Amino acid sequence: MSVTTELPDSASTDPIDQTVDQKAADGQAKATRGIAQLVKYASEQLVILVREELKLARLELSNKRKRVGRGAALLGMAALFALYAIGVLIAAGVLGVAQVFQPWLAALIVGGGLLFLAAIFAVLGKRQLKAATPPVPPEVVENLKADMGALKGAKE
Repeated sequence: MSVTTELPDSASTDPIDQTVDQKAADGQAKATRGIAQLVKYASEQLVILVREELKLARLELSNKRKRVGRGAALLGMAALFALYAIGVLIAAGVLGVAQVFQPWLAALIVGGGLLFLAAIFAVLGKRQLKAATPPVPPEVVENLKADMGALKGAKE
């Protein structure tokens, strides 16, 4: 009579079974490490993307700030020339009353020229300010919306 005892599968002493089990465990560990590395890489890339978007926003805001500065300077010049024009026109009125013709005619010509310059500077300044609005950089906003949409899509 022969007695055979079978060992349960988990307690197998066959070296081939142990090798297969070890390789399967190694494969799962590598897959886990691979996923972890991918998540780490994705988060690093997201940080880089956000930094680059912020750099772009700073650049766009810098350009807008320069336009606002130019527009304000031109409007300031327009206001200065308008102030001079008012002074000249007041002087022209005084000269017109004091002297009947010649001196005040010259003052009116100078005052009209100053008002013309003020109008030119006002138009140029208004164009500069209009080109600088809105102060929000539209390219960065669009890029961030696209990035958020991609992240939401990847999350689902």
